Amino acid sequence: MLKTFNIDFLNIFKQKNINFRLTQKLSLLFSYILLSLMFTSCINLREDYPEINYYGIKTDNIKAAKFKAEGLLQVRPFGGANLLSERRFMVETSEGKTDKYYYHRWSDDFQELFTWEVISQLSKGKYFTDGIVNQGTALIPDYILEGDILSLRIYNDEDNRVDSSFVELQVKINLISRKPSKSSINSLYTNDYTQRITRKSNKALTISAAVSKAAEMIITQIGDDIVKQINQ
Repeated sequence: MLKTFNIDFLNIFKQKNINFRLTQKLSLLFSYILLSLMFTSCINLREDYPEINYYGIKTDNIKAAKFKAEGLLQVRPFGGANLLSERRFMVETSEGKTDKYYYHRWSDDFQELFTWEVISQLSKGKYFTDGIVNQGTALIPDYILEGDILSLRIYNDEDNRVDSSFVELQVKINLISRKPSKSSINSLYTNDYTQRITRKSNKALTISAAVSKAAEMIITQIGDDIVKQINQ
């Protein structure tokens, strides 16, 4: 004799539907947790990598020249050691190591920054009656200033003692005269300049201001010296 089985298909369907909804909700919850973790990780990565700071040479206390020279001065691009083409701050430590600061850099090659600062400072100081121009000018100058940056030393005292960290800038210049005939040239004056500026601390933020001060003092001395040499 055959037995009869009653199957409640409606209840089975309802049970499967409930399980499906539960699985769907769990999947959504898991996805939400995963996205939250990924978003938090992105925020942490941003906090671990600060933005890169770029610096230039800024000379604020430019004084008018005490004396002026007649004529037009052309400033040629300053040369320098290959190390100066490294835009990251290169810092010598009291432990005898050299550190490259990834997040603190010059905005251009240091030679370029210094060259344009020479042009800017001598122009604002009005050292020459006919002005200061760069090498790209079509004008024929009466005098030519060329030079090299011999060294830029940035020293950090790791113990951060007062006035122990400093920068030291050393520059060599050569003044060429094209007078009385602009078709011929001759060296008129050559000199080396060194300026050391102490920093308030060994923090990277103090480097640019100290270098700017050293550059300002050297350029002022260069301007005074070449005008004096021309006028004597």
